[in-house]
Amino acid sequence: MPADVAGLRAHAAALRAASKDAQRAVEATTKRAALNLKNDLKREAQDVGSSYFKRVPFAISYDVTVTDDAVEAVVGPEIGRGQGSLAWIAYEGTATQGPRFPDPAGALEREATVFERFLAEAAVDGVVQRL
Repeated sequence: MPADVAGLRAHAAALRAASKDAQRAVEATTKRAALNLKNDLKREAQDVGSSYFKRVPFAISYDVTVTDDAVEAVVGPEIGRGQGSLAWIAYEGTATQGPRFPDPAGALEREATVFERFLAEAAVDGVVQRL
């Protein structure tokens, strides 16, 4: 007795397309979160007003890498760009001087809640639109 799999094939094609749509949405969401985090770190560093590290905020950047199965964002001071090589002193301090800039984990935590919400919405929307 043959089985009718035409509907199943159409459903499988829709899921493959949904996966691509969801991946594009996840990529866009990750890029936006990285930009928000970069801007937050820059704002925090500028608000401190340190005369020693006044160029560090201009060295803060982000880079997004997309592969077939992952989207990764790296945000922070870029070594070799302006005062980016000195940023660790501003964030960590030295033996005789404490940190000048706030811990970047605070900015990350603030953005993480928003990122998680939009990431879930992007994934669900990508699948629901195709089904």
